[in-house]
Order: sequence, then C-alpha cells, then structure tokens
Amino acid sequence: MSQSFDGKARIISIAEDSNAAIDSLVACKFSFFGASLEEYSELLTAATGVEYTPQRLREIGRNIYLTERFYICANGFTAADDTLPERFFNEDGSSGEGVNVPHLDRQRFTEELQKYYRIRGLTPAGTFAAADFLSRLP
Repeated sequence: MSQSFDGKARIISIAEDSNAAIDSLVACKFSFFGASLEEYSELLTAATGVEYTPQRLREIGRNIYLTERFYICANGFTAADDTLPERFFNEDGSSGEGVNVPHLDRQRFTEELQKYYRIRGLTPAGTFAAADFLSRLP
C-alpha cells in the first residue's frame, strides 16, 4: 500500500482557508460538516446586507491564514516546525485491526511541502519574502 501526496498541498490550503473563514464567523467547526461555504455566504449576506460569495469567504479565510502565519514566522516559526514527528517517517502505523498504514516517504513529504509553500506564495523556507507583506493584503 502506498501513500499518495498528489494534490494534498492544494487540498490543505483550501481547507485552511475555509476553516479560517468559518472561524471568523464564530461558527462551530462541526456545523461546517453540515453546511457549505455557499450556505454560510448566504447567511452572512442575509445578516449583513453585504453580498458575500463562497469565493469571497475563501479569500477572507486566506487573508486570515496568511496573517496568522506572518505573525508566527515573525516570532521564530520556521520550516522545521512544518514537519511531523520522526516516527511518521520511520515506523508503520495502524488505523485499526488488520489495517496497516505504511510510514511516510520523507522525500515526497518534503516535495509536497514545497508545493504547499509555492501555492501559499511563501519562500522555500516557509516564510515571507517581503517584510511588508501584511500591508499588501486587501
């Protein structure tokens, strides 16, 4: 059984953006399992009178996520913090009786992490190239 990293970087960035948007609405993350960004955008539009689309909520979530990352990077967070414990790369696991989960391929993990950084507009070190990044956010 092999682990596939294909597409994970994009999926993770979409999930992070969506979760940040939902968090900003002070909505329970578990309710997100039953409601979509489309429904949240309709509710927010009805409550505020301002037109929100699912895409606009994702953009807001992206800005929230990147703002958070900017501050944690400014406080010493590095690419070394974007990894998993060593055992994930060296030890097989199990997700239940008779279901074996092979250890992760470190090279593929690193390649997908670099792809994630590119999607996010980060440097290969997982940081921001411009110190004025926040001033350029919409």
